[in-house]
Amino acid sequence: MQEEVQYDPDTAQEGAVYVYRGGIGFIPKAIDADVVLDVLRNHLIVKSKTKLKRLVFRDKYKLNVIDPQGEPDEELADSIMRMFDAPRVALWSKMMMAFNDIIDWGPALYNPVWAKEGNEWLLKALRHLPPESFSVQAPNVKHEFSELLPGIVLDDATGEVQFWQSMDMTSRPAQVRNVYMVKDPTCSQVAGESQVAVLVGLIREYNFCRKVQMQQCNRIGAGNIFIKFTNKPSKDDIAWANAILENWGNNTAFSLKANMEVDGIDVTETKVAIMTIEELKQEIDDFFSPSSMIKRQEGTLGSTGNAENDATDAYILGWHSMLEQAFQPLVQTYLNVNGFEDYRVEIDIPAPKKDRANIMLQQAKIASDTGVALINEVREKLELPPLDDKGKQDLLAEKELFHPAPPALVDANDEEAEGEEEMENKEPDRSKERKRIMEGDIDDAYGRLADDIYARLAARDGQ
Repeated sequence: MQEEVQYDPDTAQEGAVYVYRGGIGFIPKAIDADVVLDVLRNHLIVKSKTKLKRLVFRDKYKLNVIDPQGEPDEELADSIMRMFDAPRVALWSKMMMAFNDIIDWGPALYNPVWAKEGNEWLLKALRHLPPESFSVQAPNVKHEFSELLPGIVLDDATGEVQFWQSMDMTSRPAQVRNVYMVKDPTCSQVAGESQVAVLVGLIREYNFCRKVQMQQCNRIGAGNIFIKFTNKPSKDDIAWANAILENWGNNTAFSLKANMEVDGIDVTETKVAIMTIEELKQEIDDFFSPSSMIKRQEGTLGSTGNAENDATDAYILGWHSMLEQAFQPLVQTYLNVNGFEDYRVEIDIPAPKKDRANIMLQQAKIASDTGVALINEVREKLELPPLDDKGKQDLLAEKELFHPAPPALVDANDEEAEGEEEMENKEPDRSKERKRIMEGDIDDAYGRLADDIYARLAARDGQ
């Protein structure tokens, strides 16, 4: 008889959720947690990450539970979904936080708190642990596995990952045992690898150029001056001259004494700093852009908008796959500890929706213009009802009215003879007016057709 194994999840609530910012020192030129925190406040980083987050997190995830027979268990899936949507768990929000942390620090760290109610284990909280709170060296560790987060180490004896958290740089780190870590599965580093750390040099250069540009604006706006004395100055004269120089600005005015003259220095405006700023901004934007490898230049990969859209979709789906695989074991824990043998759970984050209306309009127009599809086949593409024989005849007659066939080719002599005959009974040429009326009717018809398509799609999606 097989021995029954009692499985209890970790239930302890551990780790600080809020950490102090005071006492954290800055080391010039070193890339540590303090430097990354400072870079994360840069408006270019915030803007780029916000755009990416809106791309990746459009529609909320769904849970699918598969029973041992391979059939979906919707009732159980709904029950688990309610548990993971609870305010203290909020799995969807935790996925978004994981997106930020993986980009910023490398790992996303959580403290799952399980509790037993009756005979059922429930996840009561999924507490987010700030990665920067693991930036102090763990005690009695021979090897450092992460320069950015040295509090995440490997136990030499067991080979398991240990987590040592500190409130600030001056406090002694304490080990946190109940930690669920999410990171890029393709990264071989124990604690993942920060993407933002790579941008530290660019951000420093950007800040330096911004400072240089502001100095140039100040010097051109207020001007650089010296005060020259025409004769030997007194102590009061020197004090007055120093006061002028210290308080000189574009909103101040001073009177000069009789023995004082102003000697200015001309500063010409240059575009070097502002051009460098624009180049650095472009580099940072390209770093976060999913389609940065696709240039709209001849001879490079994907010179059309479709290639850019495909690259963006691939980026989004890549993040979806990573987050689904990362959090599925956490959800699977509920099934394992509550005796659902051979049950499995799947997390599904919906892929981005295409603009189906525009796609169908383009397909229908191409099919109609090229004649590769029948009338009802085109209407089916547009989700319009089929036409009977009379409807087809009316449609063709209307099309002939709006798009008359080109004139037949005739012999040059016949054409000249006909021209002489027509000159005798020539009527005023109203072709331009008729063309203008037809074009207006065609535009109205296309507008009604597009409105009809969008209305049908909206009605169908709302069902």
